[in-house]
Amino acid sequence: AGLDKRHQKLQQGAAYRAQRLKTRAVFTDFLYAPQQLQADWLCYLDDDMVVNMTNLMMDLFEKEPQCSPNCLIADKKGHGGIQYTAGGWCMQRQLVQRVGELLKEKNDQALGWKSTDDVCFNKQVMTAGLGVTVIDSDRWFSELSWRRRDKKRQKLGSVGTHKILFMQTVVPSLAVYHQSFEDRRPIGVILEGHSRRSLGLAEFSSPKSNSSRVMYERGLLRGGNGSFLH
Repeated sequence: AGLDKRHQKLQQGAAYRAQRLKTRAVFTDFLYAPQQLQADWLCYLDDDMVVNMTNLMMDLFEKEPQCSPNCLIADKKGHGGIQYTAGGWCMQRQLVQRVGELLKEKNDQALGWKSTDDVCFNKQVMTAGLGVTVIDSDRWFSELSWRRRDKKRQKLGSVGTHKILFMQTVVPSLAVYHQSFEDRRPIGVILEGHSRRSLGLAEFSSPKSNSSRVMYERGLLRGGNGSFLH
């Protein structure tokens, strides 16, 4: 039993290290991207989250005046008094640059970042390191938001008691949501980008510019050439 626990602890430590390396790589890749791929927003999403590009760009556009230059938008949750992002986040470029500089200056140990890319990342890097907290969005709905006592679900009233009704009436207005909320929707309800989620790289047209594009690449969402996410 002792060896099993030690093995599990080693496996968990390796998994946490992989998450930290992946997160660091996302910031490096974004900040050093070629000119044609540089963007105003970086979105880092779990691969079980679905994106409605039109609603997401609308969400970021509406919230930017209120939170700039510290925009960290997500489905905000709490754990032990710590605010964190559930299912991923979108971050404004100015903040991405500050995070990138902090990650360049300090290693994980110096930051106190010992575990996950959500709870621990938000606690040690975003809050303790930069003084930035999560901006909650009603258009983001992670799997955690469907918990019976979750405030976001309770705000839905009677709709929040029927999952199918929620999927039919609320999901089409969401920007980012868990894939479990789309499995039983009518075929006629199709969100932009949903059918291409399984591809490694997909391109979509922005309603702002026909020449713009947004890329969703295995959990990394960014845009270029004149779109909201350029």
